[in-house]
Amino acid sequence: MVNKLLRSCINSDMVVAASLYSGGYAMTSVINLSELMKRKAIYVPSTMRLLRLVNGKRCEFCMNSPIAPTENRGHLFDYDQCHNAKPRYVRASCGYFSCWDCMEKWRHPGISKGWTYPCVTRKWYKHFYNPTTGKYHIKQYYLQKRQVIHDILSHERVATYPYGKRLLEATGDGSYAPTTDPRVGRIVKSFDRFEVMAAQYREDLAGEPIGPIFHYNEMGRCVRYLERAGSLGLDYFLENLLPHSPSLGSYATFLDPFQKHIEPACDRYQIRKEIRTNKRQLARYNAIETAVELVAKIARYMTIEDLCDCRSIRLNYMPTPDDIRAVEKLILSYKEAPQLVLRDVLTFDTGDYSIDRFLAQLFRLALKDADSFLRSRSRTKRFAQFVYKTLMEDLGRNRIMMIPALYRYGRFRPGFYSFRRPFQNRPRAHREWHDTSESRML
Repeated sequence: MVNKLLRSCINSDMVVAASLYSGGYAMTSVINLSELMKRKAIYVPSTMRLLRLVNGKRCEFCMNSPIAPTENRGHLFDYDQCHNAKPRYVRASCGYFSCWDCMEKWRHPGISKGWTYPCVTRKWYKHFYNPTTGKYHIKQYYLQKRQVIHDILSHERVATYPYGKRLLEATGDGSYAPTTDPRVGRIVKSFDRFEVMAAQYREDLAGEPIGPIFHYNEMGRCVRYLERAGSLGLDYFLENLLPHSPSLGSYATFLDPFQKHIEPACDRYQIRKEIRTNKRQLARYNAIETAVELVAKIARYMTIEDLCDCRSIRLNYMPTPDDIRAVEKLILSYKEAPQLVLRDVLTFDTGDYSIDRFLAQLFRLALKDADSFLRSRSRTKRFAQFVYKTLMEDLGRNRIMMIPALYRYGRFRPGFYSFRRPFQNRPRAHREWHDTSESRML
C-alpha cells in the first residue's frame, strides 16, 4: 500500500531503477515486461500498477484463495486447483501477474465471474484432431484466409504464440500447404496447430487496461478490416481501432529508464551472483568434509562388538566378518558431489543404480544433520547399527554379493552395470516459458 499523499512523488523511473538494482523476482518482472514493451504488445502500465507488479505476492485474478470444489461446464474442479502455486514474477508471454492455473485451466465460477471465457488465455485453432476417429480436420475459416491470419499472428505487436503439431505437405513451388492425411503429413510437421493468446480485454480493479492489446475476440474483426477495400493496414488497426489502444510514444515512460539502468544493474547483479555462488560453494565443501567424516566414523563402528551392543535395534542373526566387510565397502563407495545443482553432498557409485539410490536415501537425513551426529557418539553408533540392519535385511546377503562393487565369483555381467552413472538427486526444474514464434508457418 502507498499513501495517497506520496503517490504523486513516485514515477516509473524510480520503480524501474529500484526493481533492477534490487535483483531477484522484481528484476525478472521488469525484464519480462521490457520484452513486451519493446514490441509494444501490451498496455503501458501506470506507475502504481508497475509497483504492484514488481512487489506482487499473489495471482491478480484468483488471489490464490481456496474455493470449495464444484462442477461447472462439464469440468470437475478439484481441491488442488483451488490451492495452486503462487506466481513469483510477471509472465513473459502476456504481462499478467498470474498463476499457471489461471493461465491454462478453466477456473472456478467464483473466480471467472464476469469473464467471457473461464481462462485467462485461449487457443485459436488452425487444425483439429479427433481422438475418437483419429482424424485431422482443417479449420475452414483459417484455410480461406490463411495469408491474412498469418500476417496478423506474425506481427510484433500481437502477443500470440504457436504450439501443437500440424501436418503439412510440400507443394510443387517449394512451399507447404495444410493436409489432413497423416501419411503425407508425417514428412513435414510444423509446431503451430493452435495459437495461445489473451482470451479477452481486461482491466484491473483500478480500471486500468492490462495485458496484451490484441486478444481472441479481436481476431475476426481484424480479418474483416484487412480484407475490406480501403483498409489502412494492420498497424493502423492496432494503433487506432483497438479499445484504449496506447500511443506509440507512451511506451517511452518505461523503456527510457529501463535502457538507462539495465546495464549497470546487470553488472551489479553479476557481482552479487558471483559472491553468492562463492559462498555457497565454500559451504558445500565444508558440508562435504563433515559428511565424509561422518561416513568414516560410521564405518569404524562396523565391528562385531559394536553391532551386537544393541538395545533399540535387534539383529536377526549374528554378523560375520564377511558381511561386515561387504557393508563397509558399500558405505565407502561414496563420491563427493561439489556441484551446487545436486541436493546431496555425497553420492554412491556401486555399479548398480538401484543400490546407489537406496544408499542415498538411507544416508540423506544423517548427512543433512551431520554435525549433530558427530557430536553424539551414541547417536552415530545407533545409526551404524541401523545401516547394517537395513542393508542386510532389505537387500540380503545374496543381493549384496551380486553388487558390482563387491565383485565375487564372477556372478554378474560386467557390461550390464555401469560405474559411470551414479544416482544423483537433482531438484525439479522450474517451469519456464519460452518464445515459440519461430515455429509458425504459413
